[in-house]
Amino acid sequence: MQNNLIREYEKYPTAKELWEVLKVGYGSTSATRLRALTLRFNQYVLDPKHSMIQHLDVMKDMIRELQNAGCELSDEQQVLAVLRSLPEQTWGHVKLVLTHNEQIKTFDSVASHLKLGTDRRESERVQQATFVAHAGQRKPHKGKRWNKPTGAGPSNSQSQKQNLAPQGDKAMKRRRGKRGGKKNMAKAKCYNCQKMGHFARECTEPKKIQAQQNM
Repeated sequence: MQNNLIREYEKYPTAKELWEVLKVGYGSTSATRLRALTLRFNQYVLDPKHSMIQHLDVMKDMIRELQNAGCELSDEQQVLAVLRSLPEQTWGHVKLVLTHNEQIKTFDSVASHLKLGTDRRESERVQQATFVAHAGQRKPHKGKRWNKPTGAGPSNSQSQKQNLAPQGDKAMKRRRGKRGGKKNMAKAKCYNCQKMGHFARECTEPKKIQAQQNM
C-alpha cells in the first residue's frame, strides 16, 4: 500500500501541489474536502511543463476524486472543464472548433481529439524546423564559370572577344580593299611611259592612245 501511495503522489512535481492534494485527501470533513476539490478543479489550467497526455491524466484524476467525494459531473461538464483548462492564447482556435463539434460529447472523445491535435502540431513543428535547417545549408549561388580550352583553336574568351569586336572595323576593312593600304611607289610601273615610280594615271607624258591616233 505504501508503494501505491508513492506512485500516486510522484506525478506532482512540487511540494506545494503535493501538499494541496494531501489537504484535499485528508480534509477534516467531507464538505471541506469537496470545496477544496471543486476549487482546485475549477482553477486548474494546463501547465506549460506538462504534455497534453499528462494534463488529461491530472484532470481525469480530479474528476474521479470529485466523484468519490460525492460530486458527480455530467459528460458535458467534463468536456467544458477540459476545454476551459486550455490556455486561450495557444488553444483558442481549437477550443472554438471542439465546442461546436457535435461529436465531442464525453471526456474520452475530447481527450482523443486533443491528443490528435497535439500530434499534428508536433509534426508541423518538426517539418518547419527541418525546412529551416535545410534552407540554412544551401550553398550561395555562384556565377557561371567559363570552361578552359581543352584542345587546339581559340579559347572561349578569345572567341567571345572576336564576336564582340565592333562591326565598324569589319566594314572599314571591307571598304579598304586592295587599295586600302599604302604601297611602295618605287616599285610602281607606269604602263604609259614604262617608267618606275608612278602609275599611268599620274603620268605626265602623252598618252599612248592619243599618240597613235595622231600618227
